[in-house]
Amino acid sequence: MAFQPFGDHFEVASHMPVDAVKAAIRANKKSWFDPKRGARGWIVGPFLCLWISALDKNGPMVLARISVDGFGTRISGRAGSDLNGLIGMTFMACLMAAIPLIAHWRADTLAPVFYLALALVFFSVGLSFWFANKSRRDAEPLIRFLRRTVNPAAKVPKPPKSSVAFPAQTAVPMHLDFSGEEVFDNVSPNAVRDMLCRIAEDEDGFAILSFDDGHYLQTAWADDGFVLEKREGSEDLHFIAVRAGDPQPARGRGSSLSLAEIETAFAAYCEQVPITDALGWQPLFR
Repeated sequence: MAFQPFGDHFEVASHMPVDAVKAAIRANKKSWFDPKRGARGWIVGPFLCLWISALDKNGPMVLARISVDGFGTRISGRAGSDLNGLIGMTFMACLMAAIPLIAHWRADTLAPVFYLALALVFFSVGLSFWFANKSRRDAEPLIRFLRRTVNPAAKVPKPPKSSVAFPAQTAVPMHLDFSGEEVFDNVSPNAVRDMLCRIAEDEDGFAILSFDDGHYLQTAWADDGFVLEKREGSEDLHFIAVRAGDPQPARGRGSSLSLAEIETAFAAYCEQVPITDALGWQPLFR
């Protein structure tokens, strides 16, 4: 897999003209001060910047250019984790790297502690690059937002609510995190079901059901269905769900699951019983 700390390249095409695409994005994105998590940002001329966080501009981000493409419009750019922070760190590291070169040119002498600080800066930048490469898929909700917004006719129909039976209560006290907005302790199974239905209806968001930091079941909407992951302790025990009989997906990719399949898995997790045999599990990071 290619090392891409500055995110993945993406392209989104639309049959709408450029002005209509810009108007649609402005109408559908959240305002800068909206407290809820979701796509927000700005358009200046042909340039587009979107991010997710309601608190600041750090985190998943899209930097793109909007251009005419035949009779329609094309949006192309990079989608990754904390692109503006990474660009800023890279710029500062380059400035610091230039100082010893200038000192050498001027025949000046720098204190040894400066070179130690420079080494620490480059180590920090390298570590940030590694984390950014690992987390670059965090910006996928922004790409899905663009696809839905500029191609409204191609929107996938919303999955119907299913009739999967949830238990009356969880086997152990559980914690639910819904799209980073709402957090519930000692959550009821019915609340879990309601959150899953909200994700299906909005075609965006995620839910994490856990009983401690290293044990959880999580799902998120991905294009035309849900992806499902579970963790059973350390990072080596982090798995992604693959439907039995589906072609083997690429590493780190799982099957696109229906709302009923996700509800069945979460209902089993609430009871702390084995999840359906219809789903297999493959390591996410190996």
